[in-house]
Amino acid sequence: MLAPFTEGAGLASTSPIPAHRVALDTLESGTDYREEALKQALSKASLGELKRSLQKQAESLNEGAAMRLSQEFTRRGIAPAFRGIPVRGDPWWRHPTEEVNFILVCADIEWLASRYPSHTTAWKRAQTAFDPKKLEATANYLCWNGREPGQIAIALGLSVDQQRQLARVQFTNVRRWVDQLHERLPFAESAIRREVESRPWKSKDPMEFTIKRRLALWHCAKLADDKPQRTADFYKMQTGESITRGIVAVQLVKLPTVRRSPL
Repeated sequence: MLAPFTEGAGLASTSPIPAHRVALDTLESGTDYREEALKQALSKASLGELKRSLQKQAESLNEGAAMRLSQEFTRRGIAPAFRGIPVRGDPWWRHPTEEVNFILVCADIEWLASRYPSHTTAWKRAQTAFDPKKLEATANYLCWNGREPGQIAIALGLSVDQQRQLARVQFTNVRRWVDQLHERLPFAESAIRREVESRPWKSKDPMEFTIKRRLALWHCAKLADDKPQRTADFYKMQTGESITRGIVAVQLVKLPTVRRSPL
């Protein structure tokens, strides 16, 4: 069950730590805060700060804080798959405890409810997951008796595209596909780096920034089956930055073909 937040004392501090960082620290269970101050803190935090804080709160089983951070990610349009939770490689996250599983499932559902408010679930009982007031109770029902993520995906009636946006609620074959794609990322980065470094550098952007941006685009293109508009959508879900379908179409032809072995 999600731990409640309490309102109370403010966040005033003489510490040299940025005010929004101090406010984020109040997400520790049981600490009072002013609602408006926390909203401002969340809005000022970088994606890196939010990712570190989310992982910390999930690991410490602070369900209420983890959900609040997840809501901020959703507000920014960042999908659960891109929130820094190491579900791909870390065994502790791949086979989470019941409590951590609940945190991840709630975050996935909260994203879906915001992104697809008119979605119709396969199980009638699961439809209340898209009602913010009933999300927690429905997530408890969906996670009941150790239901596997694939079973929850069936109950919610999710498409493959929707599942690729999530951190936990996926069919086994979708999770394996995403895992294999993740394993190809280092090879894609190497190929992109070689291509970028082989040309005279004329851009105003730092080379590393360009490599990082192209790698994100490559990743999103694969998640989107190389469809320009969906690639742009996934890019926004990963980085929070908007790019046009036209820009994606131009960039796609520049991206390398990367298989599951080093090039």
